[in-house]
Amino acid sequence: MKQDRFLLGIVIGIAIIALAAVAVFLVRQPNMSYTSEDTPAGVLQNYVLALVLGDNDKAYAYLADGKNKPDRQQFQVGVNAMEYDFKNASLKVGKAEIFDNEAIIDVQVRHSGGGPFNDVYISNETSRMVLQNGAWKVASAPTPYWFWDWYQ
Repeated sequence: MKQDRFLLGIVIGIAIIALAAVAVFLVRQPNMSYTSEDTPAGVLQNYVLALVLGDNDKAYAYLADGKNKPDRQQFQVGVNAMEYDFKNASLKVGKAEIFDNEAIIDVQVRHSGGGPFNDVYISNETSRMVLQNGAWKVASAPTPYWFWDWYQ
């Protein structure tokens, strides 16, 4: 009888720990919502979020019009090729320098190797934004959020 209570106490303790872990996981989920589009940084964040969420129509709408802009099919091929990579990366937007109708944004990309030790490496990159028809558009972004042959 004493052993049954001891075992029951262990099972209840494990259940409480498991519920606490689930609660912490749910509470600590990142806030993944679109932000204001009135700044170059906001548009870049929304572009990356649209890619991560699989909203490819919205992501494509953020691309700048320019010479050799990918058509919808080329864009989709690139996104399909990069999907695993950008779902295992995160972007931190830094300082934005605005020059008339162009902006250069410093960004930090954290890439997760996804291996047994979850190797992470960080690359410091830039993204180029252009102002077109009163709206900021993405002219280039760091890997993995940009396919190598877009705008070539």
